Amino acid sequence: YAPDYIKKINEFSSDISTASLDLGTKIMLPNSDSEGKDSVDLIRDSLFSIQVEQPWLLLQFGNSNAEEIGADRVVALVSASPEDEDGKTREEVVKTEIEDNDNNNLTIPQVVNRLGMVFFLLFFNLGITIFVFLLTGMMLFSQILFIIFAMFLPISFLLSMIPSYESMAKQAIVRVFNTIMTRAGITLIVTVAFSISSMFYNISKDYPFFMVAFLQIVCFAGIYMKLGDLMSMFSLNANDSQSMGRRIFRRPYLFMRHRARRMEHRIARAVSAGGISGGVAGAVAGSAVA
Repeated sequence: YAPDYIKKINEFSSDISTASLDLGTKIMLPNSDSEGKDSVDLIRDSLFSIQVEQPWLLLQFGNSNAEEIGADRVVALVSASPEDEDGKTREEVVKTEIEDNDNNNLTIPQVVNRLGMVFFLLFFNLGITIFVFLLTGMMLFSQILFIIFAMFLPISFLLSMIPSYESMAKQAIVRVFNTIMTRAGITLIVTVAFSISSMFYNISKDYPFFMVAFLQIVCFAGIYMKLGDLMSMFSLNANDSQSMGRRIFRRPYLFMRHRARRMEHRIARAVSAGGISGGVAGAVAGSAVA
């Protein structure tokens, strides 16, 4: 029965994840144009738009709004491959874009500005990617943890039949349900994070792309920093696992905070040591003059 048991457990966890994704999407975007789409597709489309499509439009046209640029211009430039006819096809499209539409972003004098913008966009995309990977990694870890606890659940039931181990079954059930709540909580938080990110994108079409990218970093960084407090609401009231989300997900934050404090102490010591050495040198110089 082991293969069927593990399969049923995995399907149950997958159903919880899907339900959390759909619930988070319906809560955050109840009347949007995305109704009827899968929540995973919404997250994927949002990330692609923020990290790929809008930066490319900004580099090519100086504007991240495809409607203002024109769909025909965007399609013409995207469909022109640099490998067709040794680049002649794309060269003609670029010439048409520069001469007919006065697009100075594709001219040679703007190469340096575009290069600087590439590094700036790379910085923002790197910040968003780090927090997205951390959140998705936590989702995968909670899935693995749930399967492990569920696999050991029958063993806990057997051991609970021994007179001195009656409470082991209760503790095992509480651990499994805490892991289920953690899994659902992380999935819901990730869905809310991407929904808020999509809301920032939708309401910020009249603002520069850099403002939108900054809002994305603030959104993901803020949710990650407060993830322990958010996860504490999804754990059952048990002594052994009440703060499981806080213990698991706050360690990277505490590590970064500890490193920052150590760096501050080192800088303070270096400054104080420099002041003391300067005072001693001044005293020695004064005595030598006297």
